Amino acid sequence: MPIPMTPALVAELERAELRAWSAVYRTAPPAAVVACGLGIRDFSPAAAMWMSKIDVPTCNRVIGLGLDGPPERKTVEEIVTTFEQAMVSQFFLQLAPIVTVGPTITVVEDVGFARHNNWTCLVRDVSSPGPAPTDLRVEEIGTEHATAYGEVLCAGYGWPPELGLPVAAMVGAPGWKFYLAFAEERPVATAALMRSGRVGWMGLATTLPDARGLGSQSALIARRILDARTAGCEVVSVETAEQAAEQEAPSYRNVLRAGFEVGYLRPNYIYRFQQRDEA
Repeated sequence: MPIPMTPALVAELERAELRAWSAVYRTAPPAAVVACGLGIRDFSPAAAMWMSKIDVPTCNRVIGLGLDGPPERKTVEEIVTTFEQAMVSQFFLQLAPIVTVGPTITVVEDVGFARHNNWTCLVRDVSSPGPAPTDLRVEEIGTEHATAYGEVLCAGYGWPPELGLPVAAMVGAPGWKFYLAFAEERPVATAALMRSGRVGWMGLATTLPDARGLGSQSALIARRILDARTAGCEVVSVETAEQAAEQEAPSYRNVLRAGFEVGYLRPNYIYRFQQRDEA
């Protein structure tokens, strides 16, 4: 039975996303801050997060803008100034459906943002996900595997290795669970779960290219759903880039196969600093 996407639930899901990603920035050790050019600034309830040395949209974005009402133009302009001072070439501003209406879109577009694409928020309840057969070994990990987690995460996504530093520092944080899938003793896939009220946020999941197709992510999804239920969550969520039916990526199919349904699309607005691009 589909989960009703009420404004209250959408707001909870957005705040879970905000809480999860902002935690990565707020707890980053000094070495990670330097290596990634990492920073975060609150624009309550939103947060602007950047890694100026890593040109990956996931790492340079604003989450939560407008959750408490349409933002003032000066707030949006100050966000742009913040990223400009951080020497970021471009960044995303992500808006939940409950705020992507009239006044908010008008302000954002007037300041110079352009509609770029959508990311999809998928949700399901925490009933049993069913079997997820794999010959890999799935384990919840502690700090002893933190470095390996960061390395596999970056290799799986094709991200610069520096990005593994702030994520690895999160392993063992309260309210979080981190997992690795092992082929014998070799870690080949990652996943994470964070509880935010009744929401279990699932993310930071990828598999090494040479280990794909072995069922790692289906097994990691199933494990996290069960752990979310044990932790007292009522729903779990995961986000991914919007997929056309004929272009579904394996990871997207894995999520649908596990019983998730599309909850809503989150529009991405992009801001590019033209002068810096041309320099």
